[in-house]
Amino acid sequence: MEQMAAARPRRLSAFTAAVLAAILLVYVATRVGTIVRLPWFIDEGSHARFTQDFASDLDQAFGSLTIAKEPLSIWIGAAFTKLGFTPLAATRVVSFAAGLLTLAMVGLLARKLGGNGPALGAMGLYAVLPLFVVHDAVGIMDPLLTALTTSALYLQLELAERPRLWPALGLAAAMGLGLLSKEGAKATVVLLPLSLLCFDWRAPRLRRRLGRWVAYAALGVAGALAGWLLLRSSSLWERALAIREAPLLYPVRDVGDALADPWRWTRENWPVYRDTLTGYVTLPVAGAAVAGLVLALRGRPRPALVLAGWFAALLGAALLLPISPYPRHALFLAPIVVAFAGLALARGAGALGARLGPRRGAVVAAAGAVLLLVPALRVDARVLADPAEARYPGRDDVQYVTGPQAGAPWPRVADEVRRRTRPGEPVVRSRAVVYVPELLLEDRNPFVFAGQPAAARARVLVRDELPFPDPEGDRLLVRGGFRLVATLRRPRGGAAVRVYARSG
Repeated sequence: MEQMAAARPRRLSAFTAAVLAAILLVYVATRVGTIVRLPWFIDEGSHARFTQDFASDLDQAFGSLTIAKEPLSIWIGAAFTKLGFTPLAATRVVSFAAGLLTLAMVGLLARKLGGNGPALGAMGLYAVLPLFVVHDAVGIMDPLLTALTTSALYLQLELAERPRLWPALGLAAAMGLGLLSKEGAKATVVLLPLSLLCFDWRAPRLRRRLGRWVAYAALGVAGALAGWLLLRSSSLWERALAIREAPLLYPVRDVGDALADPWRWTRENWPVYRDTLTGYVTLPVAGAAVAGLVLALRGRPRPALVLAGWFAALLGAALLLPISPYPRHALFLAPIVVAFAGLALARGAGALGARLGPRRGAVVAAAGAVLLLVPALRVDARVLADPAEARYPGRDDVQYVTGPQAGAPWPRVADEVRRRTRPGEPVVRSRAVVYVPELLLEDRNPFVFAGQPAAARARVLVRDELPFPDPEGDRLLVRGGFRLVATLRRPRGGAAVRVYARSG
């Protein structure tokens, strides 16, 4: 009877349940606050178009490979459209759901490092860290990649510590789905041997246990292979590979080029991640993570070394591989930072409780945590107050607010099109205009380029500020009798979208 009682899972205490509920409430409130008010930017329009295409035609399952993007987030988004979400909203719901999975996995990683206290600390930190407050609400592929990568890391630790079937099956799913979500998931396969640091090399029956680990690890790799083979089964796979050879179309270096001159690429890319560190993660949280690493190396060195190794490898990939890096390219390594920082917060609270007593210690610890999080909470407050015009760290300010990628003008563009056209009439768009206004119009009007035959019938022309010339659009603008009817400028004097209507 005692063994049966010991085998039963321990129920959550009332305090732990209350903290988890509060963390979940903060997560939902902060993400929804951004989801519903941040204008859709350029990448979300592309993802939403592929989502809509697949939702209406199963033959378009691999349509995103035409721009060398993996399809998993598209598939999940299409499922959400069946529940009533618009394609644009569905892309963000995928990120929101992925963030929930990452939230849980961050807690489990921190629990590996030090128990329930660090788990709660890490989950609370994840809920308010600006990097995740923003990106868990944006319809891009990186939150899903982060969720699956973090899941794979946790399951690899679990499998190494106790080789069993369930973590092997979970690992197969995480790595296979990861490769269907984004190319960066290849790291989960490459880093799998590192988890052997957590394998018990001194326990009896070493050969038998190691054989089981090898078999179960092979099952995990088989899942990754299945995901890769599914991608290769598409007739568009060769096209995706060809696109990945063109830096202008797919701005990611191959590993050989990256390693040929690593210091150059590190110097070029580091400023983006420096801004991410100071603006989205904040220096106090980074300092707590360093302290957490030191504490973990003293207490549970094996999982600490695995997490540190993963962080170093993923940071190297983020520094060397992107040609045009953005803060989101560091998203999949940030859960490790949060896990270590959560450990430091919990240990600090525990030390204060032991010295000052439970009540006074809890008050002082809470005050210290708030002080540590002041820079992060200031960014959160700025973003949540007005996601459309807030100042974001680094390149994200151009991407989400001021630059041609940003989405603030598109609802007003859609209003102008509705007012000046009849349903079905084409609208000419410049090369920089994205799918977002067309989707906001629910495809009421097809958008065409100036060189297409339907452009001759168009009564409205929409032009964004271009990073490249559009001579056909220039000719149509001059010869087609168009006049400027609206200039829609992005916040803080950002790039303008101009709407022209045909005279007469």
